Amino acid sequence: MSELERQRWLAGLALVVALPLPITGIATWPFVLPYMVMAGWLLTRLRPVAPVPTWLENVLAPLVLLAVVAAGGVQFGVLRPVAHLAVLVAAVRLPGCASPRRARRTLVITAIIGVAGIASSTHPSLIAYLLAVLALGTVAVGRETLLGLRTAEQPLPSRLAWPPARLVVATVVLAVLVGAPLFAMLPRLRSPFAGTAIGSGGTSGFRNEVTLLGSGGFAMAEH
Repeated sequence: MSELERQRWLAGLALVVALPLPITGIATWPFVLPYMVMAGWLLTRLRPVAPVPTWLENVLAPLVLLAVVAAGGVQFGVLRPVAHLAVLVAAVRLPGCASPRRARRTLVITAIIGVAGIASSTHPSLIAYLLAVLALGTVAVGRETLLGLRTAEQPLPSRLAWPPARLVVATVVLAVLVGAPLFAMLPRLRSPFAGTAIGSGGTSGFRNEVTLLGSGGFAMAEH
């Protein structure tokens, strides 16, 4: 796989895992937007982008930490600061992801962002989203593997440079068959707070009173 194609695959994956973040409220737009802009910019480049200079990364590191603390730190639980930190670090580390060495690190932080984005969601559409992400990841890994087997003496035909559709479907089905029982059996990691997509606060538990004043609506209470 060429460096440009690897960059585009990783940038596209970065955009996909960012979709649930502002919807579930785990990360807020001021943090997610720079990350998505960087990923979108890399996706449209016609050549690989060089990494950010080390000295600039060192300058940005304390600023990233200050931004996470200013957004509330762990006041609203653990997931929000982890997601905020991950997207800002990824926005800095995405440039240069075309090289094989940095690609592995980019995949790790992208996986962290993906887990944070779905950790607090219980919406049924999450199933379709996970299946789509899994299929996309399988295609990317298959493409990387097949192109790695190609040699200058024996180049692969274009149709053989992509994983077969049956393999992709079988991989997704197998992952679901293995993952569903594990999800049911493993203990849940509970947090006292869950994020909210409206405002910067957190929510915990249930209450009879439903207040919509903060979003321009009204308030009603059940007695």
